[in-house]
Amino acid sequence: MLHLTNISLIQQKIDQSNRIIEQMLSLSSNPYLALSFGKDSLVMYDLVRRQYPEIPCLFLQSRESLLLHNYTELFDYYKRVYNINLAIVHSTAIEDCNFDWWIYKDAPEVAFTQDAFFGSFDGVFMGIRIEESRKRKISLTLPQNNRLGSFIMQYKTGRRKGMYRCCPMAQWTNLEIRIYAYHHNLKLLDAYQDNLTQRTSSWIHDAVEQRGIESLKRRNPNAYNEIILIMPEIRHYS
Repeated sequence: MLHLTNISLIQQKIDQSNRIIEQMLSLSSNPYLALSFGKDSLVMYDLVRRQYPEIPCLFLQSRESLLLHNYTELFDYYKRVYNINLAIVHSTAIEDCNFDWWIYKDAPEVAFTQDAFFGSFDGVFMGIRIEESRKRKISLTLPQNNRLGSFIMQYKTGRRKGMYRCCPMAQWTNLEIRIYAYHHNLKLLDAYQDNLTQRTSSWIHDAVEQRGIESLKRRNPNAYNEIILIMPEIRHYS
């Protein structure tokens, strides 16, 4: 059986990602890291922070996020242990926030995407991987999307025009993500305890598609019941 602590098995992938990150930082003067607190983005954060400790990390929080997963626990942990530069981005005001992080309150929920808060950022790190889906494989392997370097592209149109996108985890497998997370003792969401291969989301429609609502019902019945009170139609999918 493979021993997850054997980090030497993936050293080549680590070195490759570090080179991609280094090149991105030479191109982008003010990048941010899209942090979902899923296993892929946390491994990406751990790699990027070693070259840029103060990298701004933006987490998109929907109204149901804190019910779907134990995000608050991870916010506190990475702030305390890693001094993460984290922005919790939300479309509505958040009451009683105990953290001194910037809260984005004004974007209308119907248009709540990363486009809404680009501001002065000129680059973004995304933890997407070829292995995840056919759509992502196409996006990450198109020759025109890699002209600046391995898995680094620059948007030519739209609101992101001129902005760099870097995907340093593109060629990693789920097993390699597991080995790195285990070896570096990264704190992960509770949802991964039973199945580290599953996908997580802070958005209810994604959680429905990924069968995360069924998982939540087993894992945290109280949180599930709270979501059902807010969105009774979700009961149909669980």
